[in-house]
Amino acid sequence: MDNLVDLIVIVKHPTDIVKDNEYIGVNEYIGVGYIKSALESNRIGANIHLLYDHQLEKAIDLISKNCLIAGFSFYIDIAKDVIKAAKLVKDKFPQVHINLGGPQVLGSEEEILADNPFIDSVVPGEGEEVYVDMVRLLQKGQSLLSCRGLVYREENGAIKKTQPRPYVKKLDSLPFPSRDVYEKAHQDFFLISGNRGCMGWCAFCEEASKKRSFGKPHIRSRSAKNIVDEMEYLIGKYGLKKFRFTDATFEDRAEDGVDKASEIFDEIINRGLDVHMHIFSRSELITEKSREYLKKAYQAGVECIYIGIEAGNPKDLSLYNKNATVEDSKRALRIIRECGIHPTFGFINFNPYSDYETLLTNADFLYTSGLGHIFYLYQTQLEILTQSSIRQRLLKDGLLPEGSNYLTGYHDYQYVNPRVKEVKDIIFSAYKKPPTNFMETTLAMDRIWVNKHLQNFSEYKNLEKLFAELDEINRWDNETNFLFFKTCIEMSRNGATTEQLEQYSASVQIDKTYDDIASLYMKLSVRVKKIRLQQNLRNQRA
Repeated sequence: MDNLVDLIVIVKHPTDIVKDNEYIGVNEYIGVGYIKSALESNRIGANIHLLYDHQLEKAIDLISKNCLIAGFSFYIDIAKDVIKAAKLVKDKFPQVHINLGGPQVLGSEEEILADNPFIDSVVPGEGEEVYVDMVRLLQKGQSLLSCRGLVYREENGAIKKTQPRPYVKKLDSLPFPSRDVYEKAHQDFFLISGNRGCMGWCAFCEEASKKRSFGKPHIRSRSAKNIVDEMEYLIGKYGLKKFRFTDATFEDRAEDGVDKASEIFDEIINRGLDVHMHIFSRSELITEKSREYLKKAYQAGVECIYIGIEAGNPKDLSLYNKNATVEDSKRALRIIRECGIHPTFGFINFNPYSDYETLLTNADFLYTSGLGHIFYLYQTQLEILTQSSIRQRLLKDGLLPEGSNYLTGYHDYQYVNPRVKEVKDIIFSAYKKPPTNFMETTLAMDRIWVNKHLQNFSEYKNLEKLFAELDEINRWDNETNFLFFKTCIEMSRNGATTEQLEQYSASVQIDKTYDDIASLYMKLSVRVKKIRLQQNLRNQRA
């Protein structure tokens, strides 16, 4: 079977230490995996390639001999790199059809084609069926006008938008996604897509813009059996038991969300699978009535629940169009912990409308939440996506640069109060390395595994002692981070100069503290991983 499609994913090179062929920490880009498996189920050969952003010239080496379509995943943070790589491929292989896809082309399809004559088409929605139809039409030399869900360029240069393509209704009909990226990248978990769509209307999310075309939330979900079948298949093939669900909200499964989610847990428990899961939820869904559901989640292997809290003050929550209140979020964190699961959350500390009061209130929330030891949460800022409703507000308020478009960066905006922007820069300069929150979450999940599986083994006491030491460090660090952030804000509000803020930041040495903590996280994680392997061997022998 000839490889007629080359799917190219460009990723940021994380550090100078990582070798060019080692894709450390790269997520699977599961949408691309679904496209490849859809093509192959229709007897169409396809490849998935990873390409670092500093090696774009190698894009031409990835193109197969009989390639019809070179597809690029388009995200704002690598938008310019994608455009450059696409041009390189087109210059070398003018006969190859260049396509861009991904959630962040939505609303910019025609603009992208108008600006870049070497790009032939854009897929603004789900790509599985579109790619199959494109290949078949291109093979026959026919017009793409009949390919629904596509914006393309005709031979005469005219840009055409085809009829909309309905979303895939029965997700169980799709083959399991290809795991090519997993096989090339160094990661210790699989991504699982259990549903598509979201019940929320967050102002910063492009998913909400999709829902406006329907007039209501549009949720589709896979059956519990189909989801767990995939998990069991992956365990059997790769031996890896850690799964991270990509669902915007795990409970968003049509009208009977919680009941449908519980079916997944029941399926896992009934099959006796030993899995470790990370899922997403929303604060307003976690109430006192959720305890039974969460206990079953814990039993099934849920070790971490991520909540899109986003802010610790009502003003920002209103700006982001969040349904949950601050009290909802506090309650959700408490209940999740009491059910033995580790909570973590999304947070947007800075935005163009931030003021000293909202920032201080956010700091109070981070401190009292028990997660303020993660300094990265103090550094988070609003990301502007092309089709988000909040971008329209920024345009109206004149806070986006002139000519802002699909190439504009996530954070290319002005602040209403330039002094807030100044203090934001100080906070960001305090620690410039990759965030430690992922390591912290991973270790917290490891700790839950330790508590569930190792209490009868000698390793347990030793690990608990180390975890207790880490807890003490985290408590101290929570205090330090809170004091540092609060002091920076108050100094700025009282008229401190940039130089004075920089001098204070240098004296605290946040960066040195976090280097030490990151090192400890890594040592503990490595130790738990070794014990996991030893335990798996014991189980196999038994």
